[in-house]
Amino acid sequence: MFITDESISGWLPGEKELTVTYEIPEDIETGSYDLQMGIVFHCSIEHVIPIANYGKTDDGWYMLGSIKINR
Repeated sequence: MFITDESISGWLPGEKELTVTYEIPEDIETGSYDLQMGIVFHCSIEHVIPIANYGKTDDGWYMLGSIKINR
């Protein structure tokens, strides 16, 4: 789980491009991982803000793809 400092204040309806850099921890186990995103209310992962996008999961997150970690 990684929460950015990005604010949605000022976002307008339409497309929004955002680049986030995340360093994968050294102790992560080898395997495949799903990559999901969500917009949360005040850094609380229990309060996901719904967005108009396809691919919403049952818990309110959005699937972006998957990554494979090889060590």
